[in-house]
Amino acid sequence: MRLKMGHWKHLPVLDVSSLSREKLAQLGTLFNEFADAEWRRLPEQFTEQTIQEGRVALDLKVLKTLEPDINISETEDFLRKELYPRIADSLRSWIGA
Repeated sequence: MRLKMGHWKHLPVLDVSSLSREKLAQLGTLFNEFADAEWRRLPEQFTEQTIQEGRVALDLKVLKTLEPDINISETEDFLRKELYPRIADSLRSWIGA
């Protein structure tokens, strides 16, 4: 899968310079926790039949770090039923599958 520079420029990016040192340290710990994970191809991480559980775990932990009061159960439900299918659809349209 190849995205053009225009695609990358339109994606929202977290402004890490606005985060506290504590949050940055927590995100660093998460990075280390998942550094050796085996990730499937990006489109396969989000499709309903093949949602990668490590992807769900990473996303939930990052969100919990950034928003400690988040409801994990509701958020996981949103990821699986709404966000990931949208991402999968977008990836399919970009790669023409």
